[in-house]
Amino acid sequence: MIHQLESLKEQKVNILIIGGTGVGKSSTINALFGKNISKVGDNPSPETMEITNYKLDNNITLWDSPGLGDGIKDIGHKEKITSLLKEQDVNGNMLIDCILVILSANSKDLGTEYELINNIIIPNVSSEPEKHVIVSINKADEALSNRYWLKEKNEPSNEQKEFLEEKTQDIRKRIYESTGINIKKPIYYSAGYNDENFSEPSYNIDNLMIYILKSIPKEKVVNTMEEFENITKDVLKAGLELVAEVVTVAKDVFKGILKGIFSLFK
Repeated sequence: MIHQLESLKEQKVNILIIGGTGVGKSSTINALFGKNISKVGDNPSPETMEITNYKLDNNITLWDSPGLGDGIKDIGHKEKITSLLKEQDVNGNMLIDCILVILSANSKDLGTEYELINNIIIPNVSSEPEKHVIVSINKADEALSNRYWLKEKNEPSNEQKEFLEEKTQDIRKRIYESTGINIKKPIYYSAGYNDENFSEPSYNIDNLMIYILKSIPKEKVVNTMEEFENITKDVLKAGLELVAEVVTVAKDVFKGILKGIFSLFK
């Protein structure tokens, strides 16, 4: 078992994060991994015009795509995304393990995003796009209007939940109608914001973490989970259950390990 766990630590993880200008790619990266590895932009111009990679350690790399929605520049951006999706690792498998597409809850026109998902991303994911592609909706606090957000509870109001649920169902339906691929239900969240002058708490980031863990190969879960910031009991449980499927160990032994770990959360 120890040898198997050590081999899991050597697995290379690659996550591609794609989203239009202003949807909060950088804020999402910071919320997930607790590191200001990417500058948060306050203006409508994309911070980077190239696909930038950030190495969190020797085994995990985040790929942050250029912002979309910039007219003619999108042609070059899409070509770069296509090229990256077609890359293979040393074993001949798809290099990118997870594609996280970020939309904004306050966006009314998602035409560019649908074009990218339906015509660029899904056709170029060589295996199980329904597993590896995650469509997420950031800025849940701004759905309809931020005046609906329940600040004291840090959660959406009933009006916002209804709006967001309808939005996730519509997105999933439109992607299926165009591609025949039934992706996982899109997840909505708020990345929050944190710097030396101002901060806003995140919302539902733990469930986004679980989505990511379930989208990557099980043997790569250990390295990914290790880099997450402030993982909850639910995230830990989901990750360990996935690891258990690739580590040979008696069920009663594994249950004992889980019980011991979860006791730390009490």
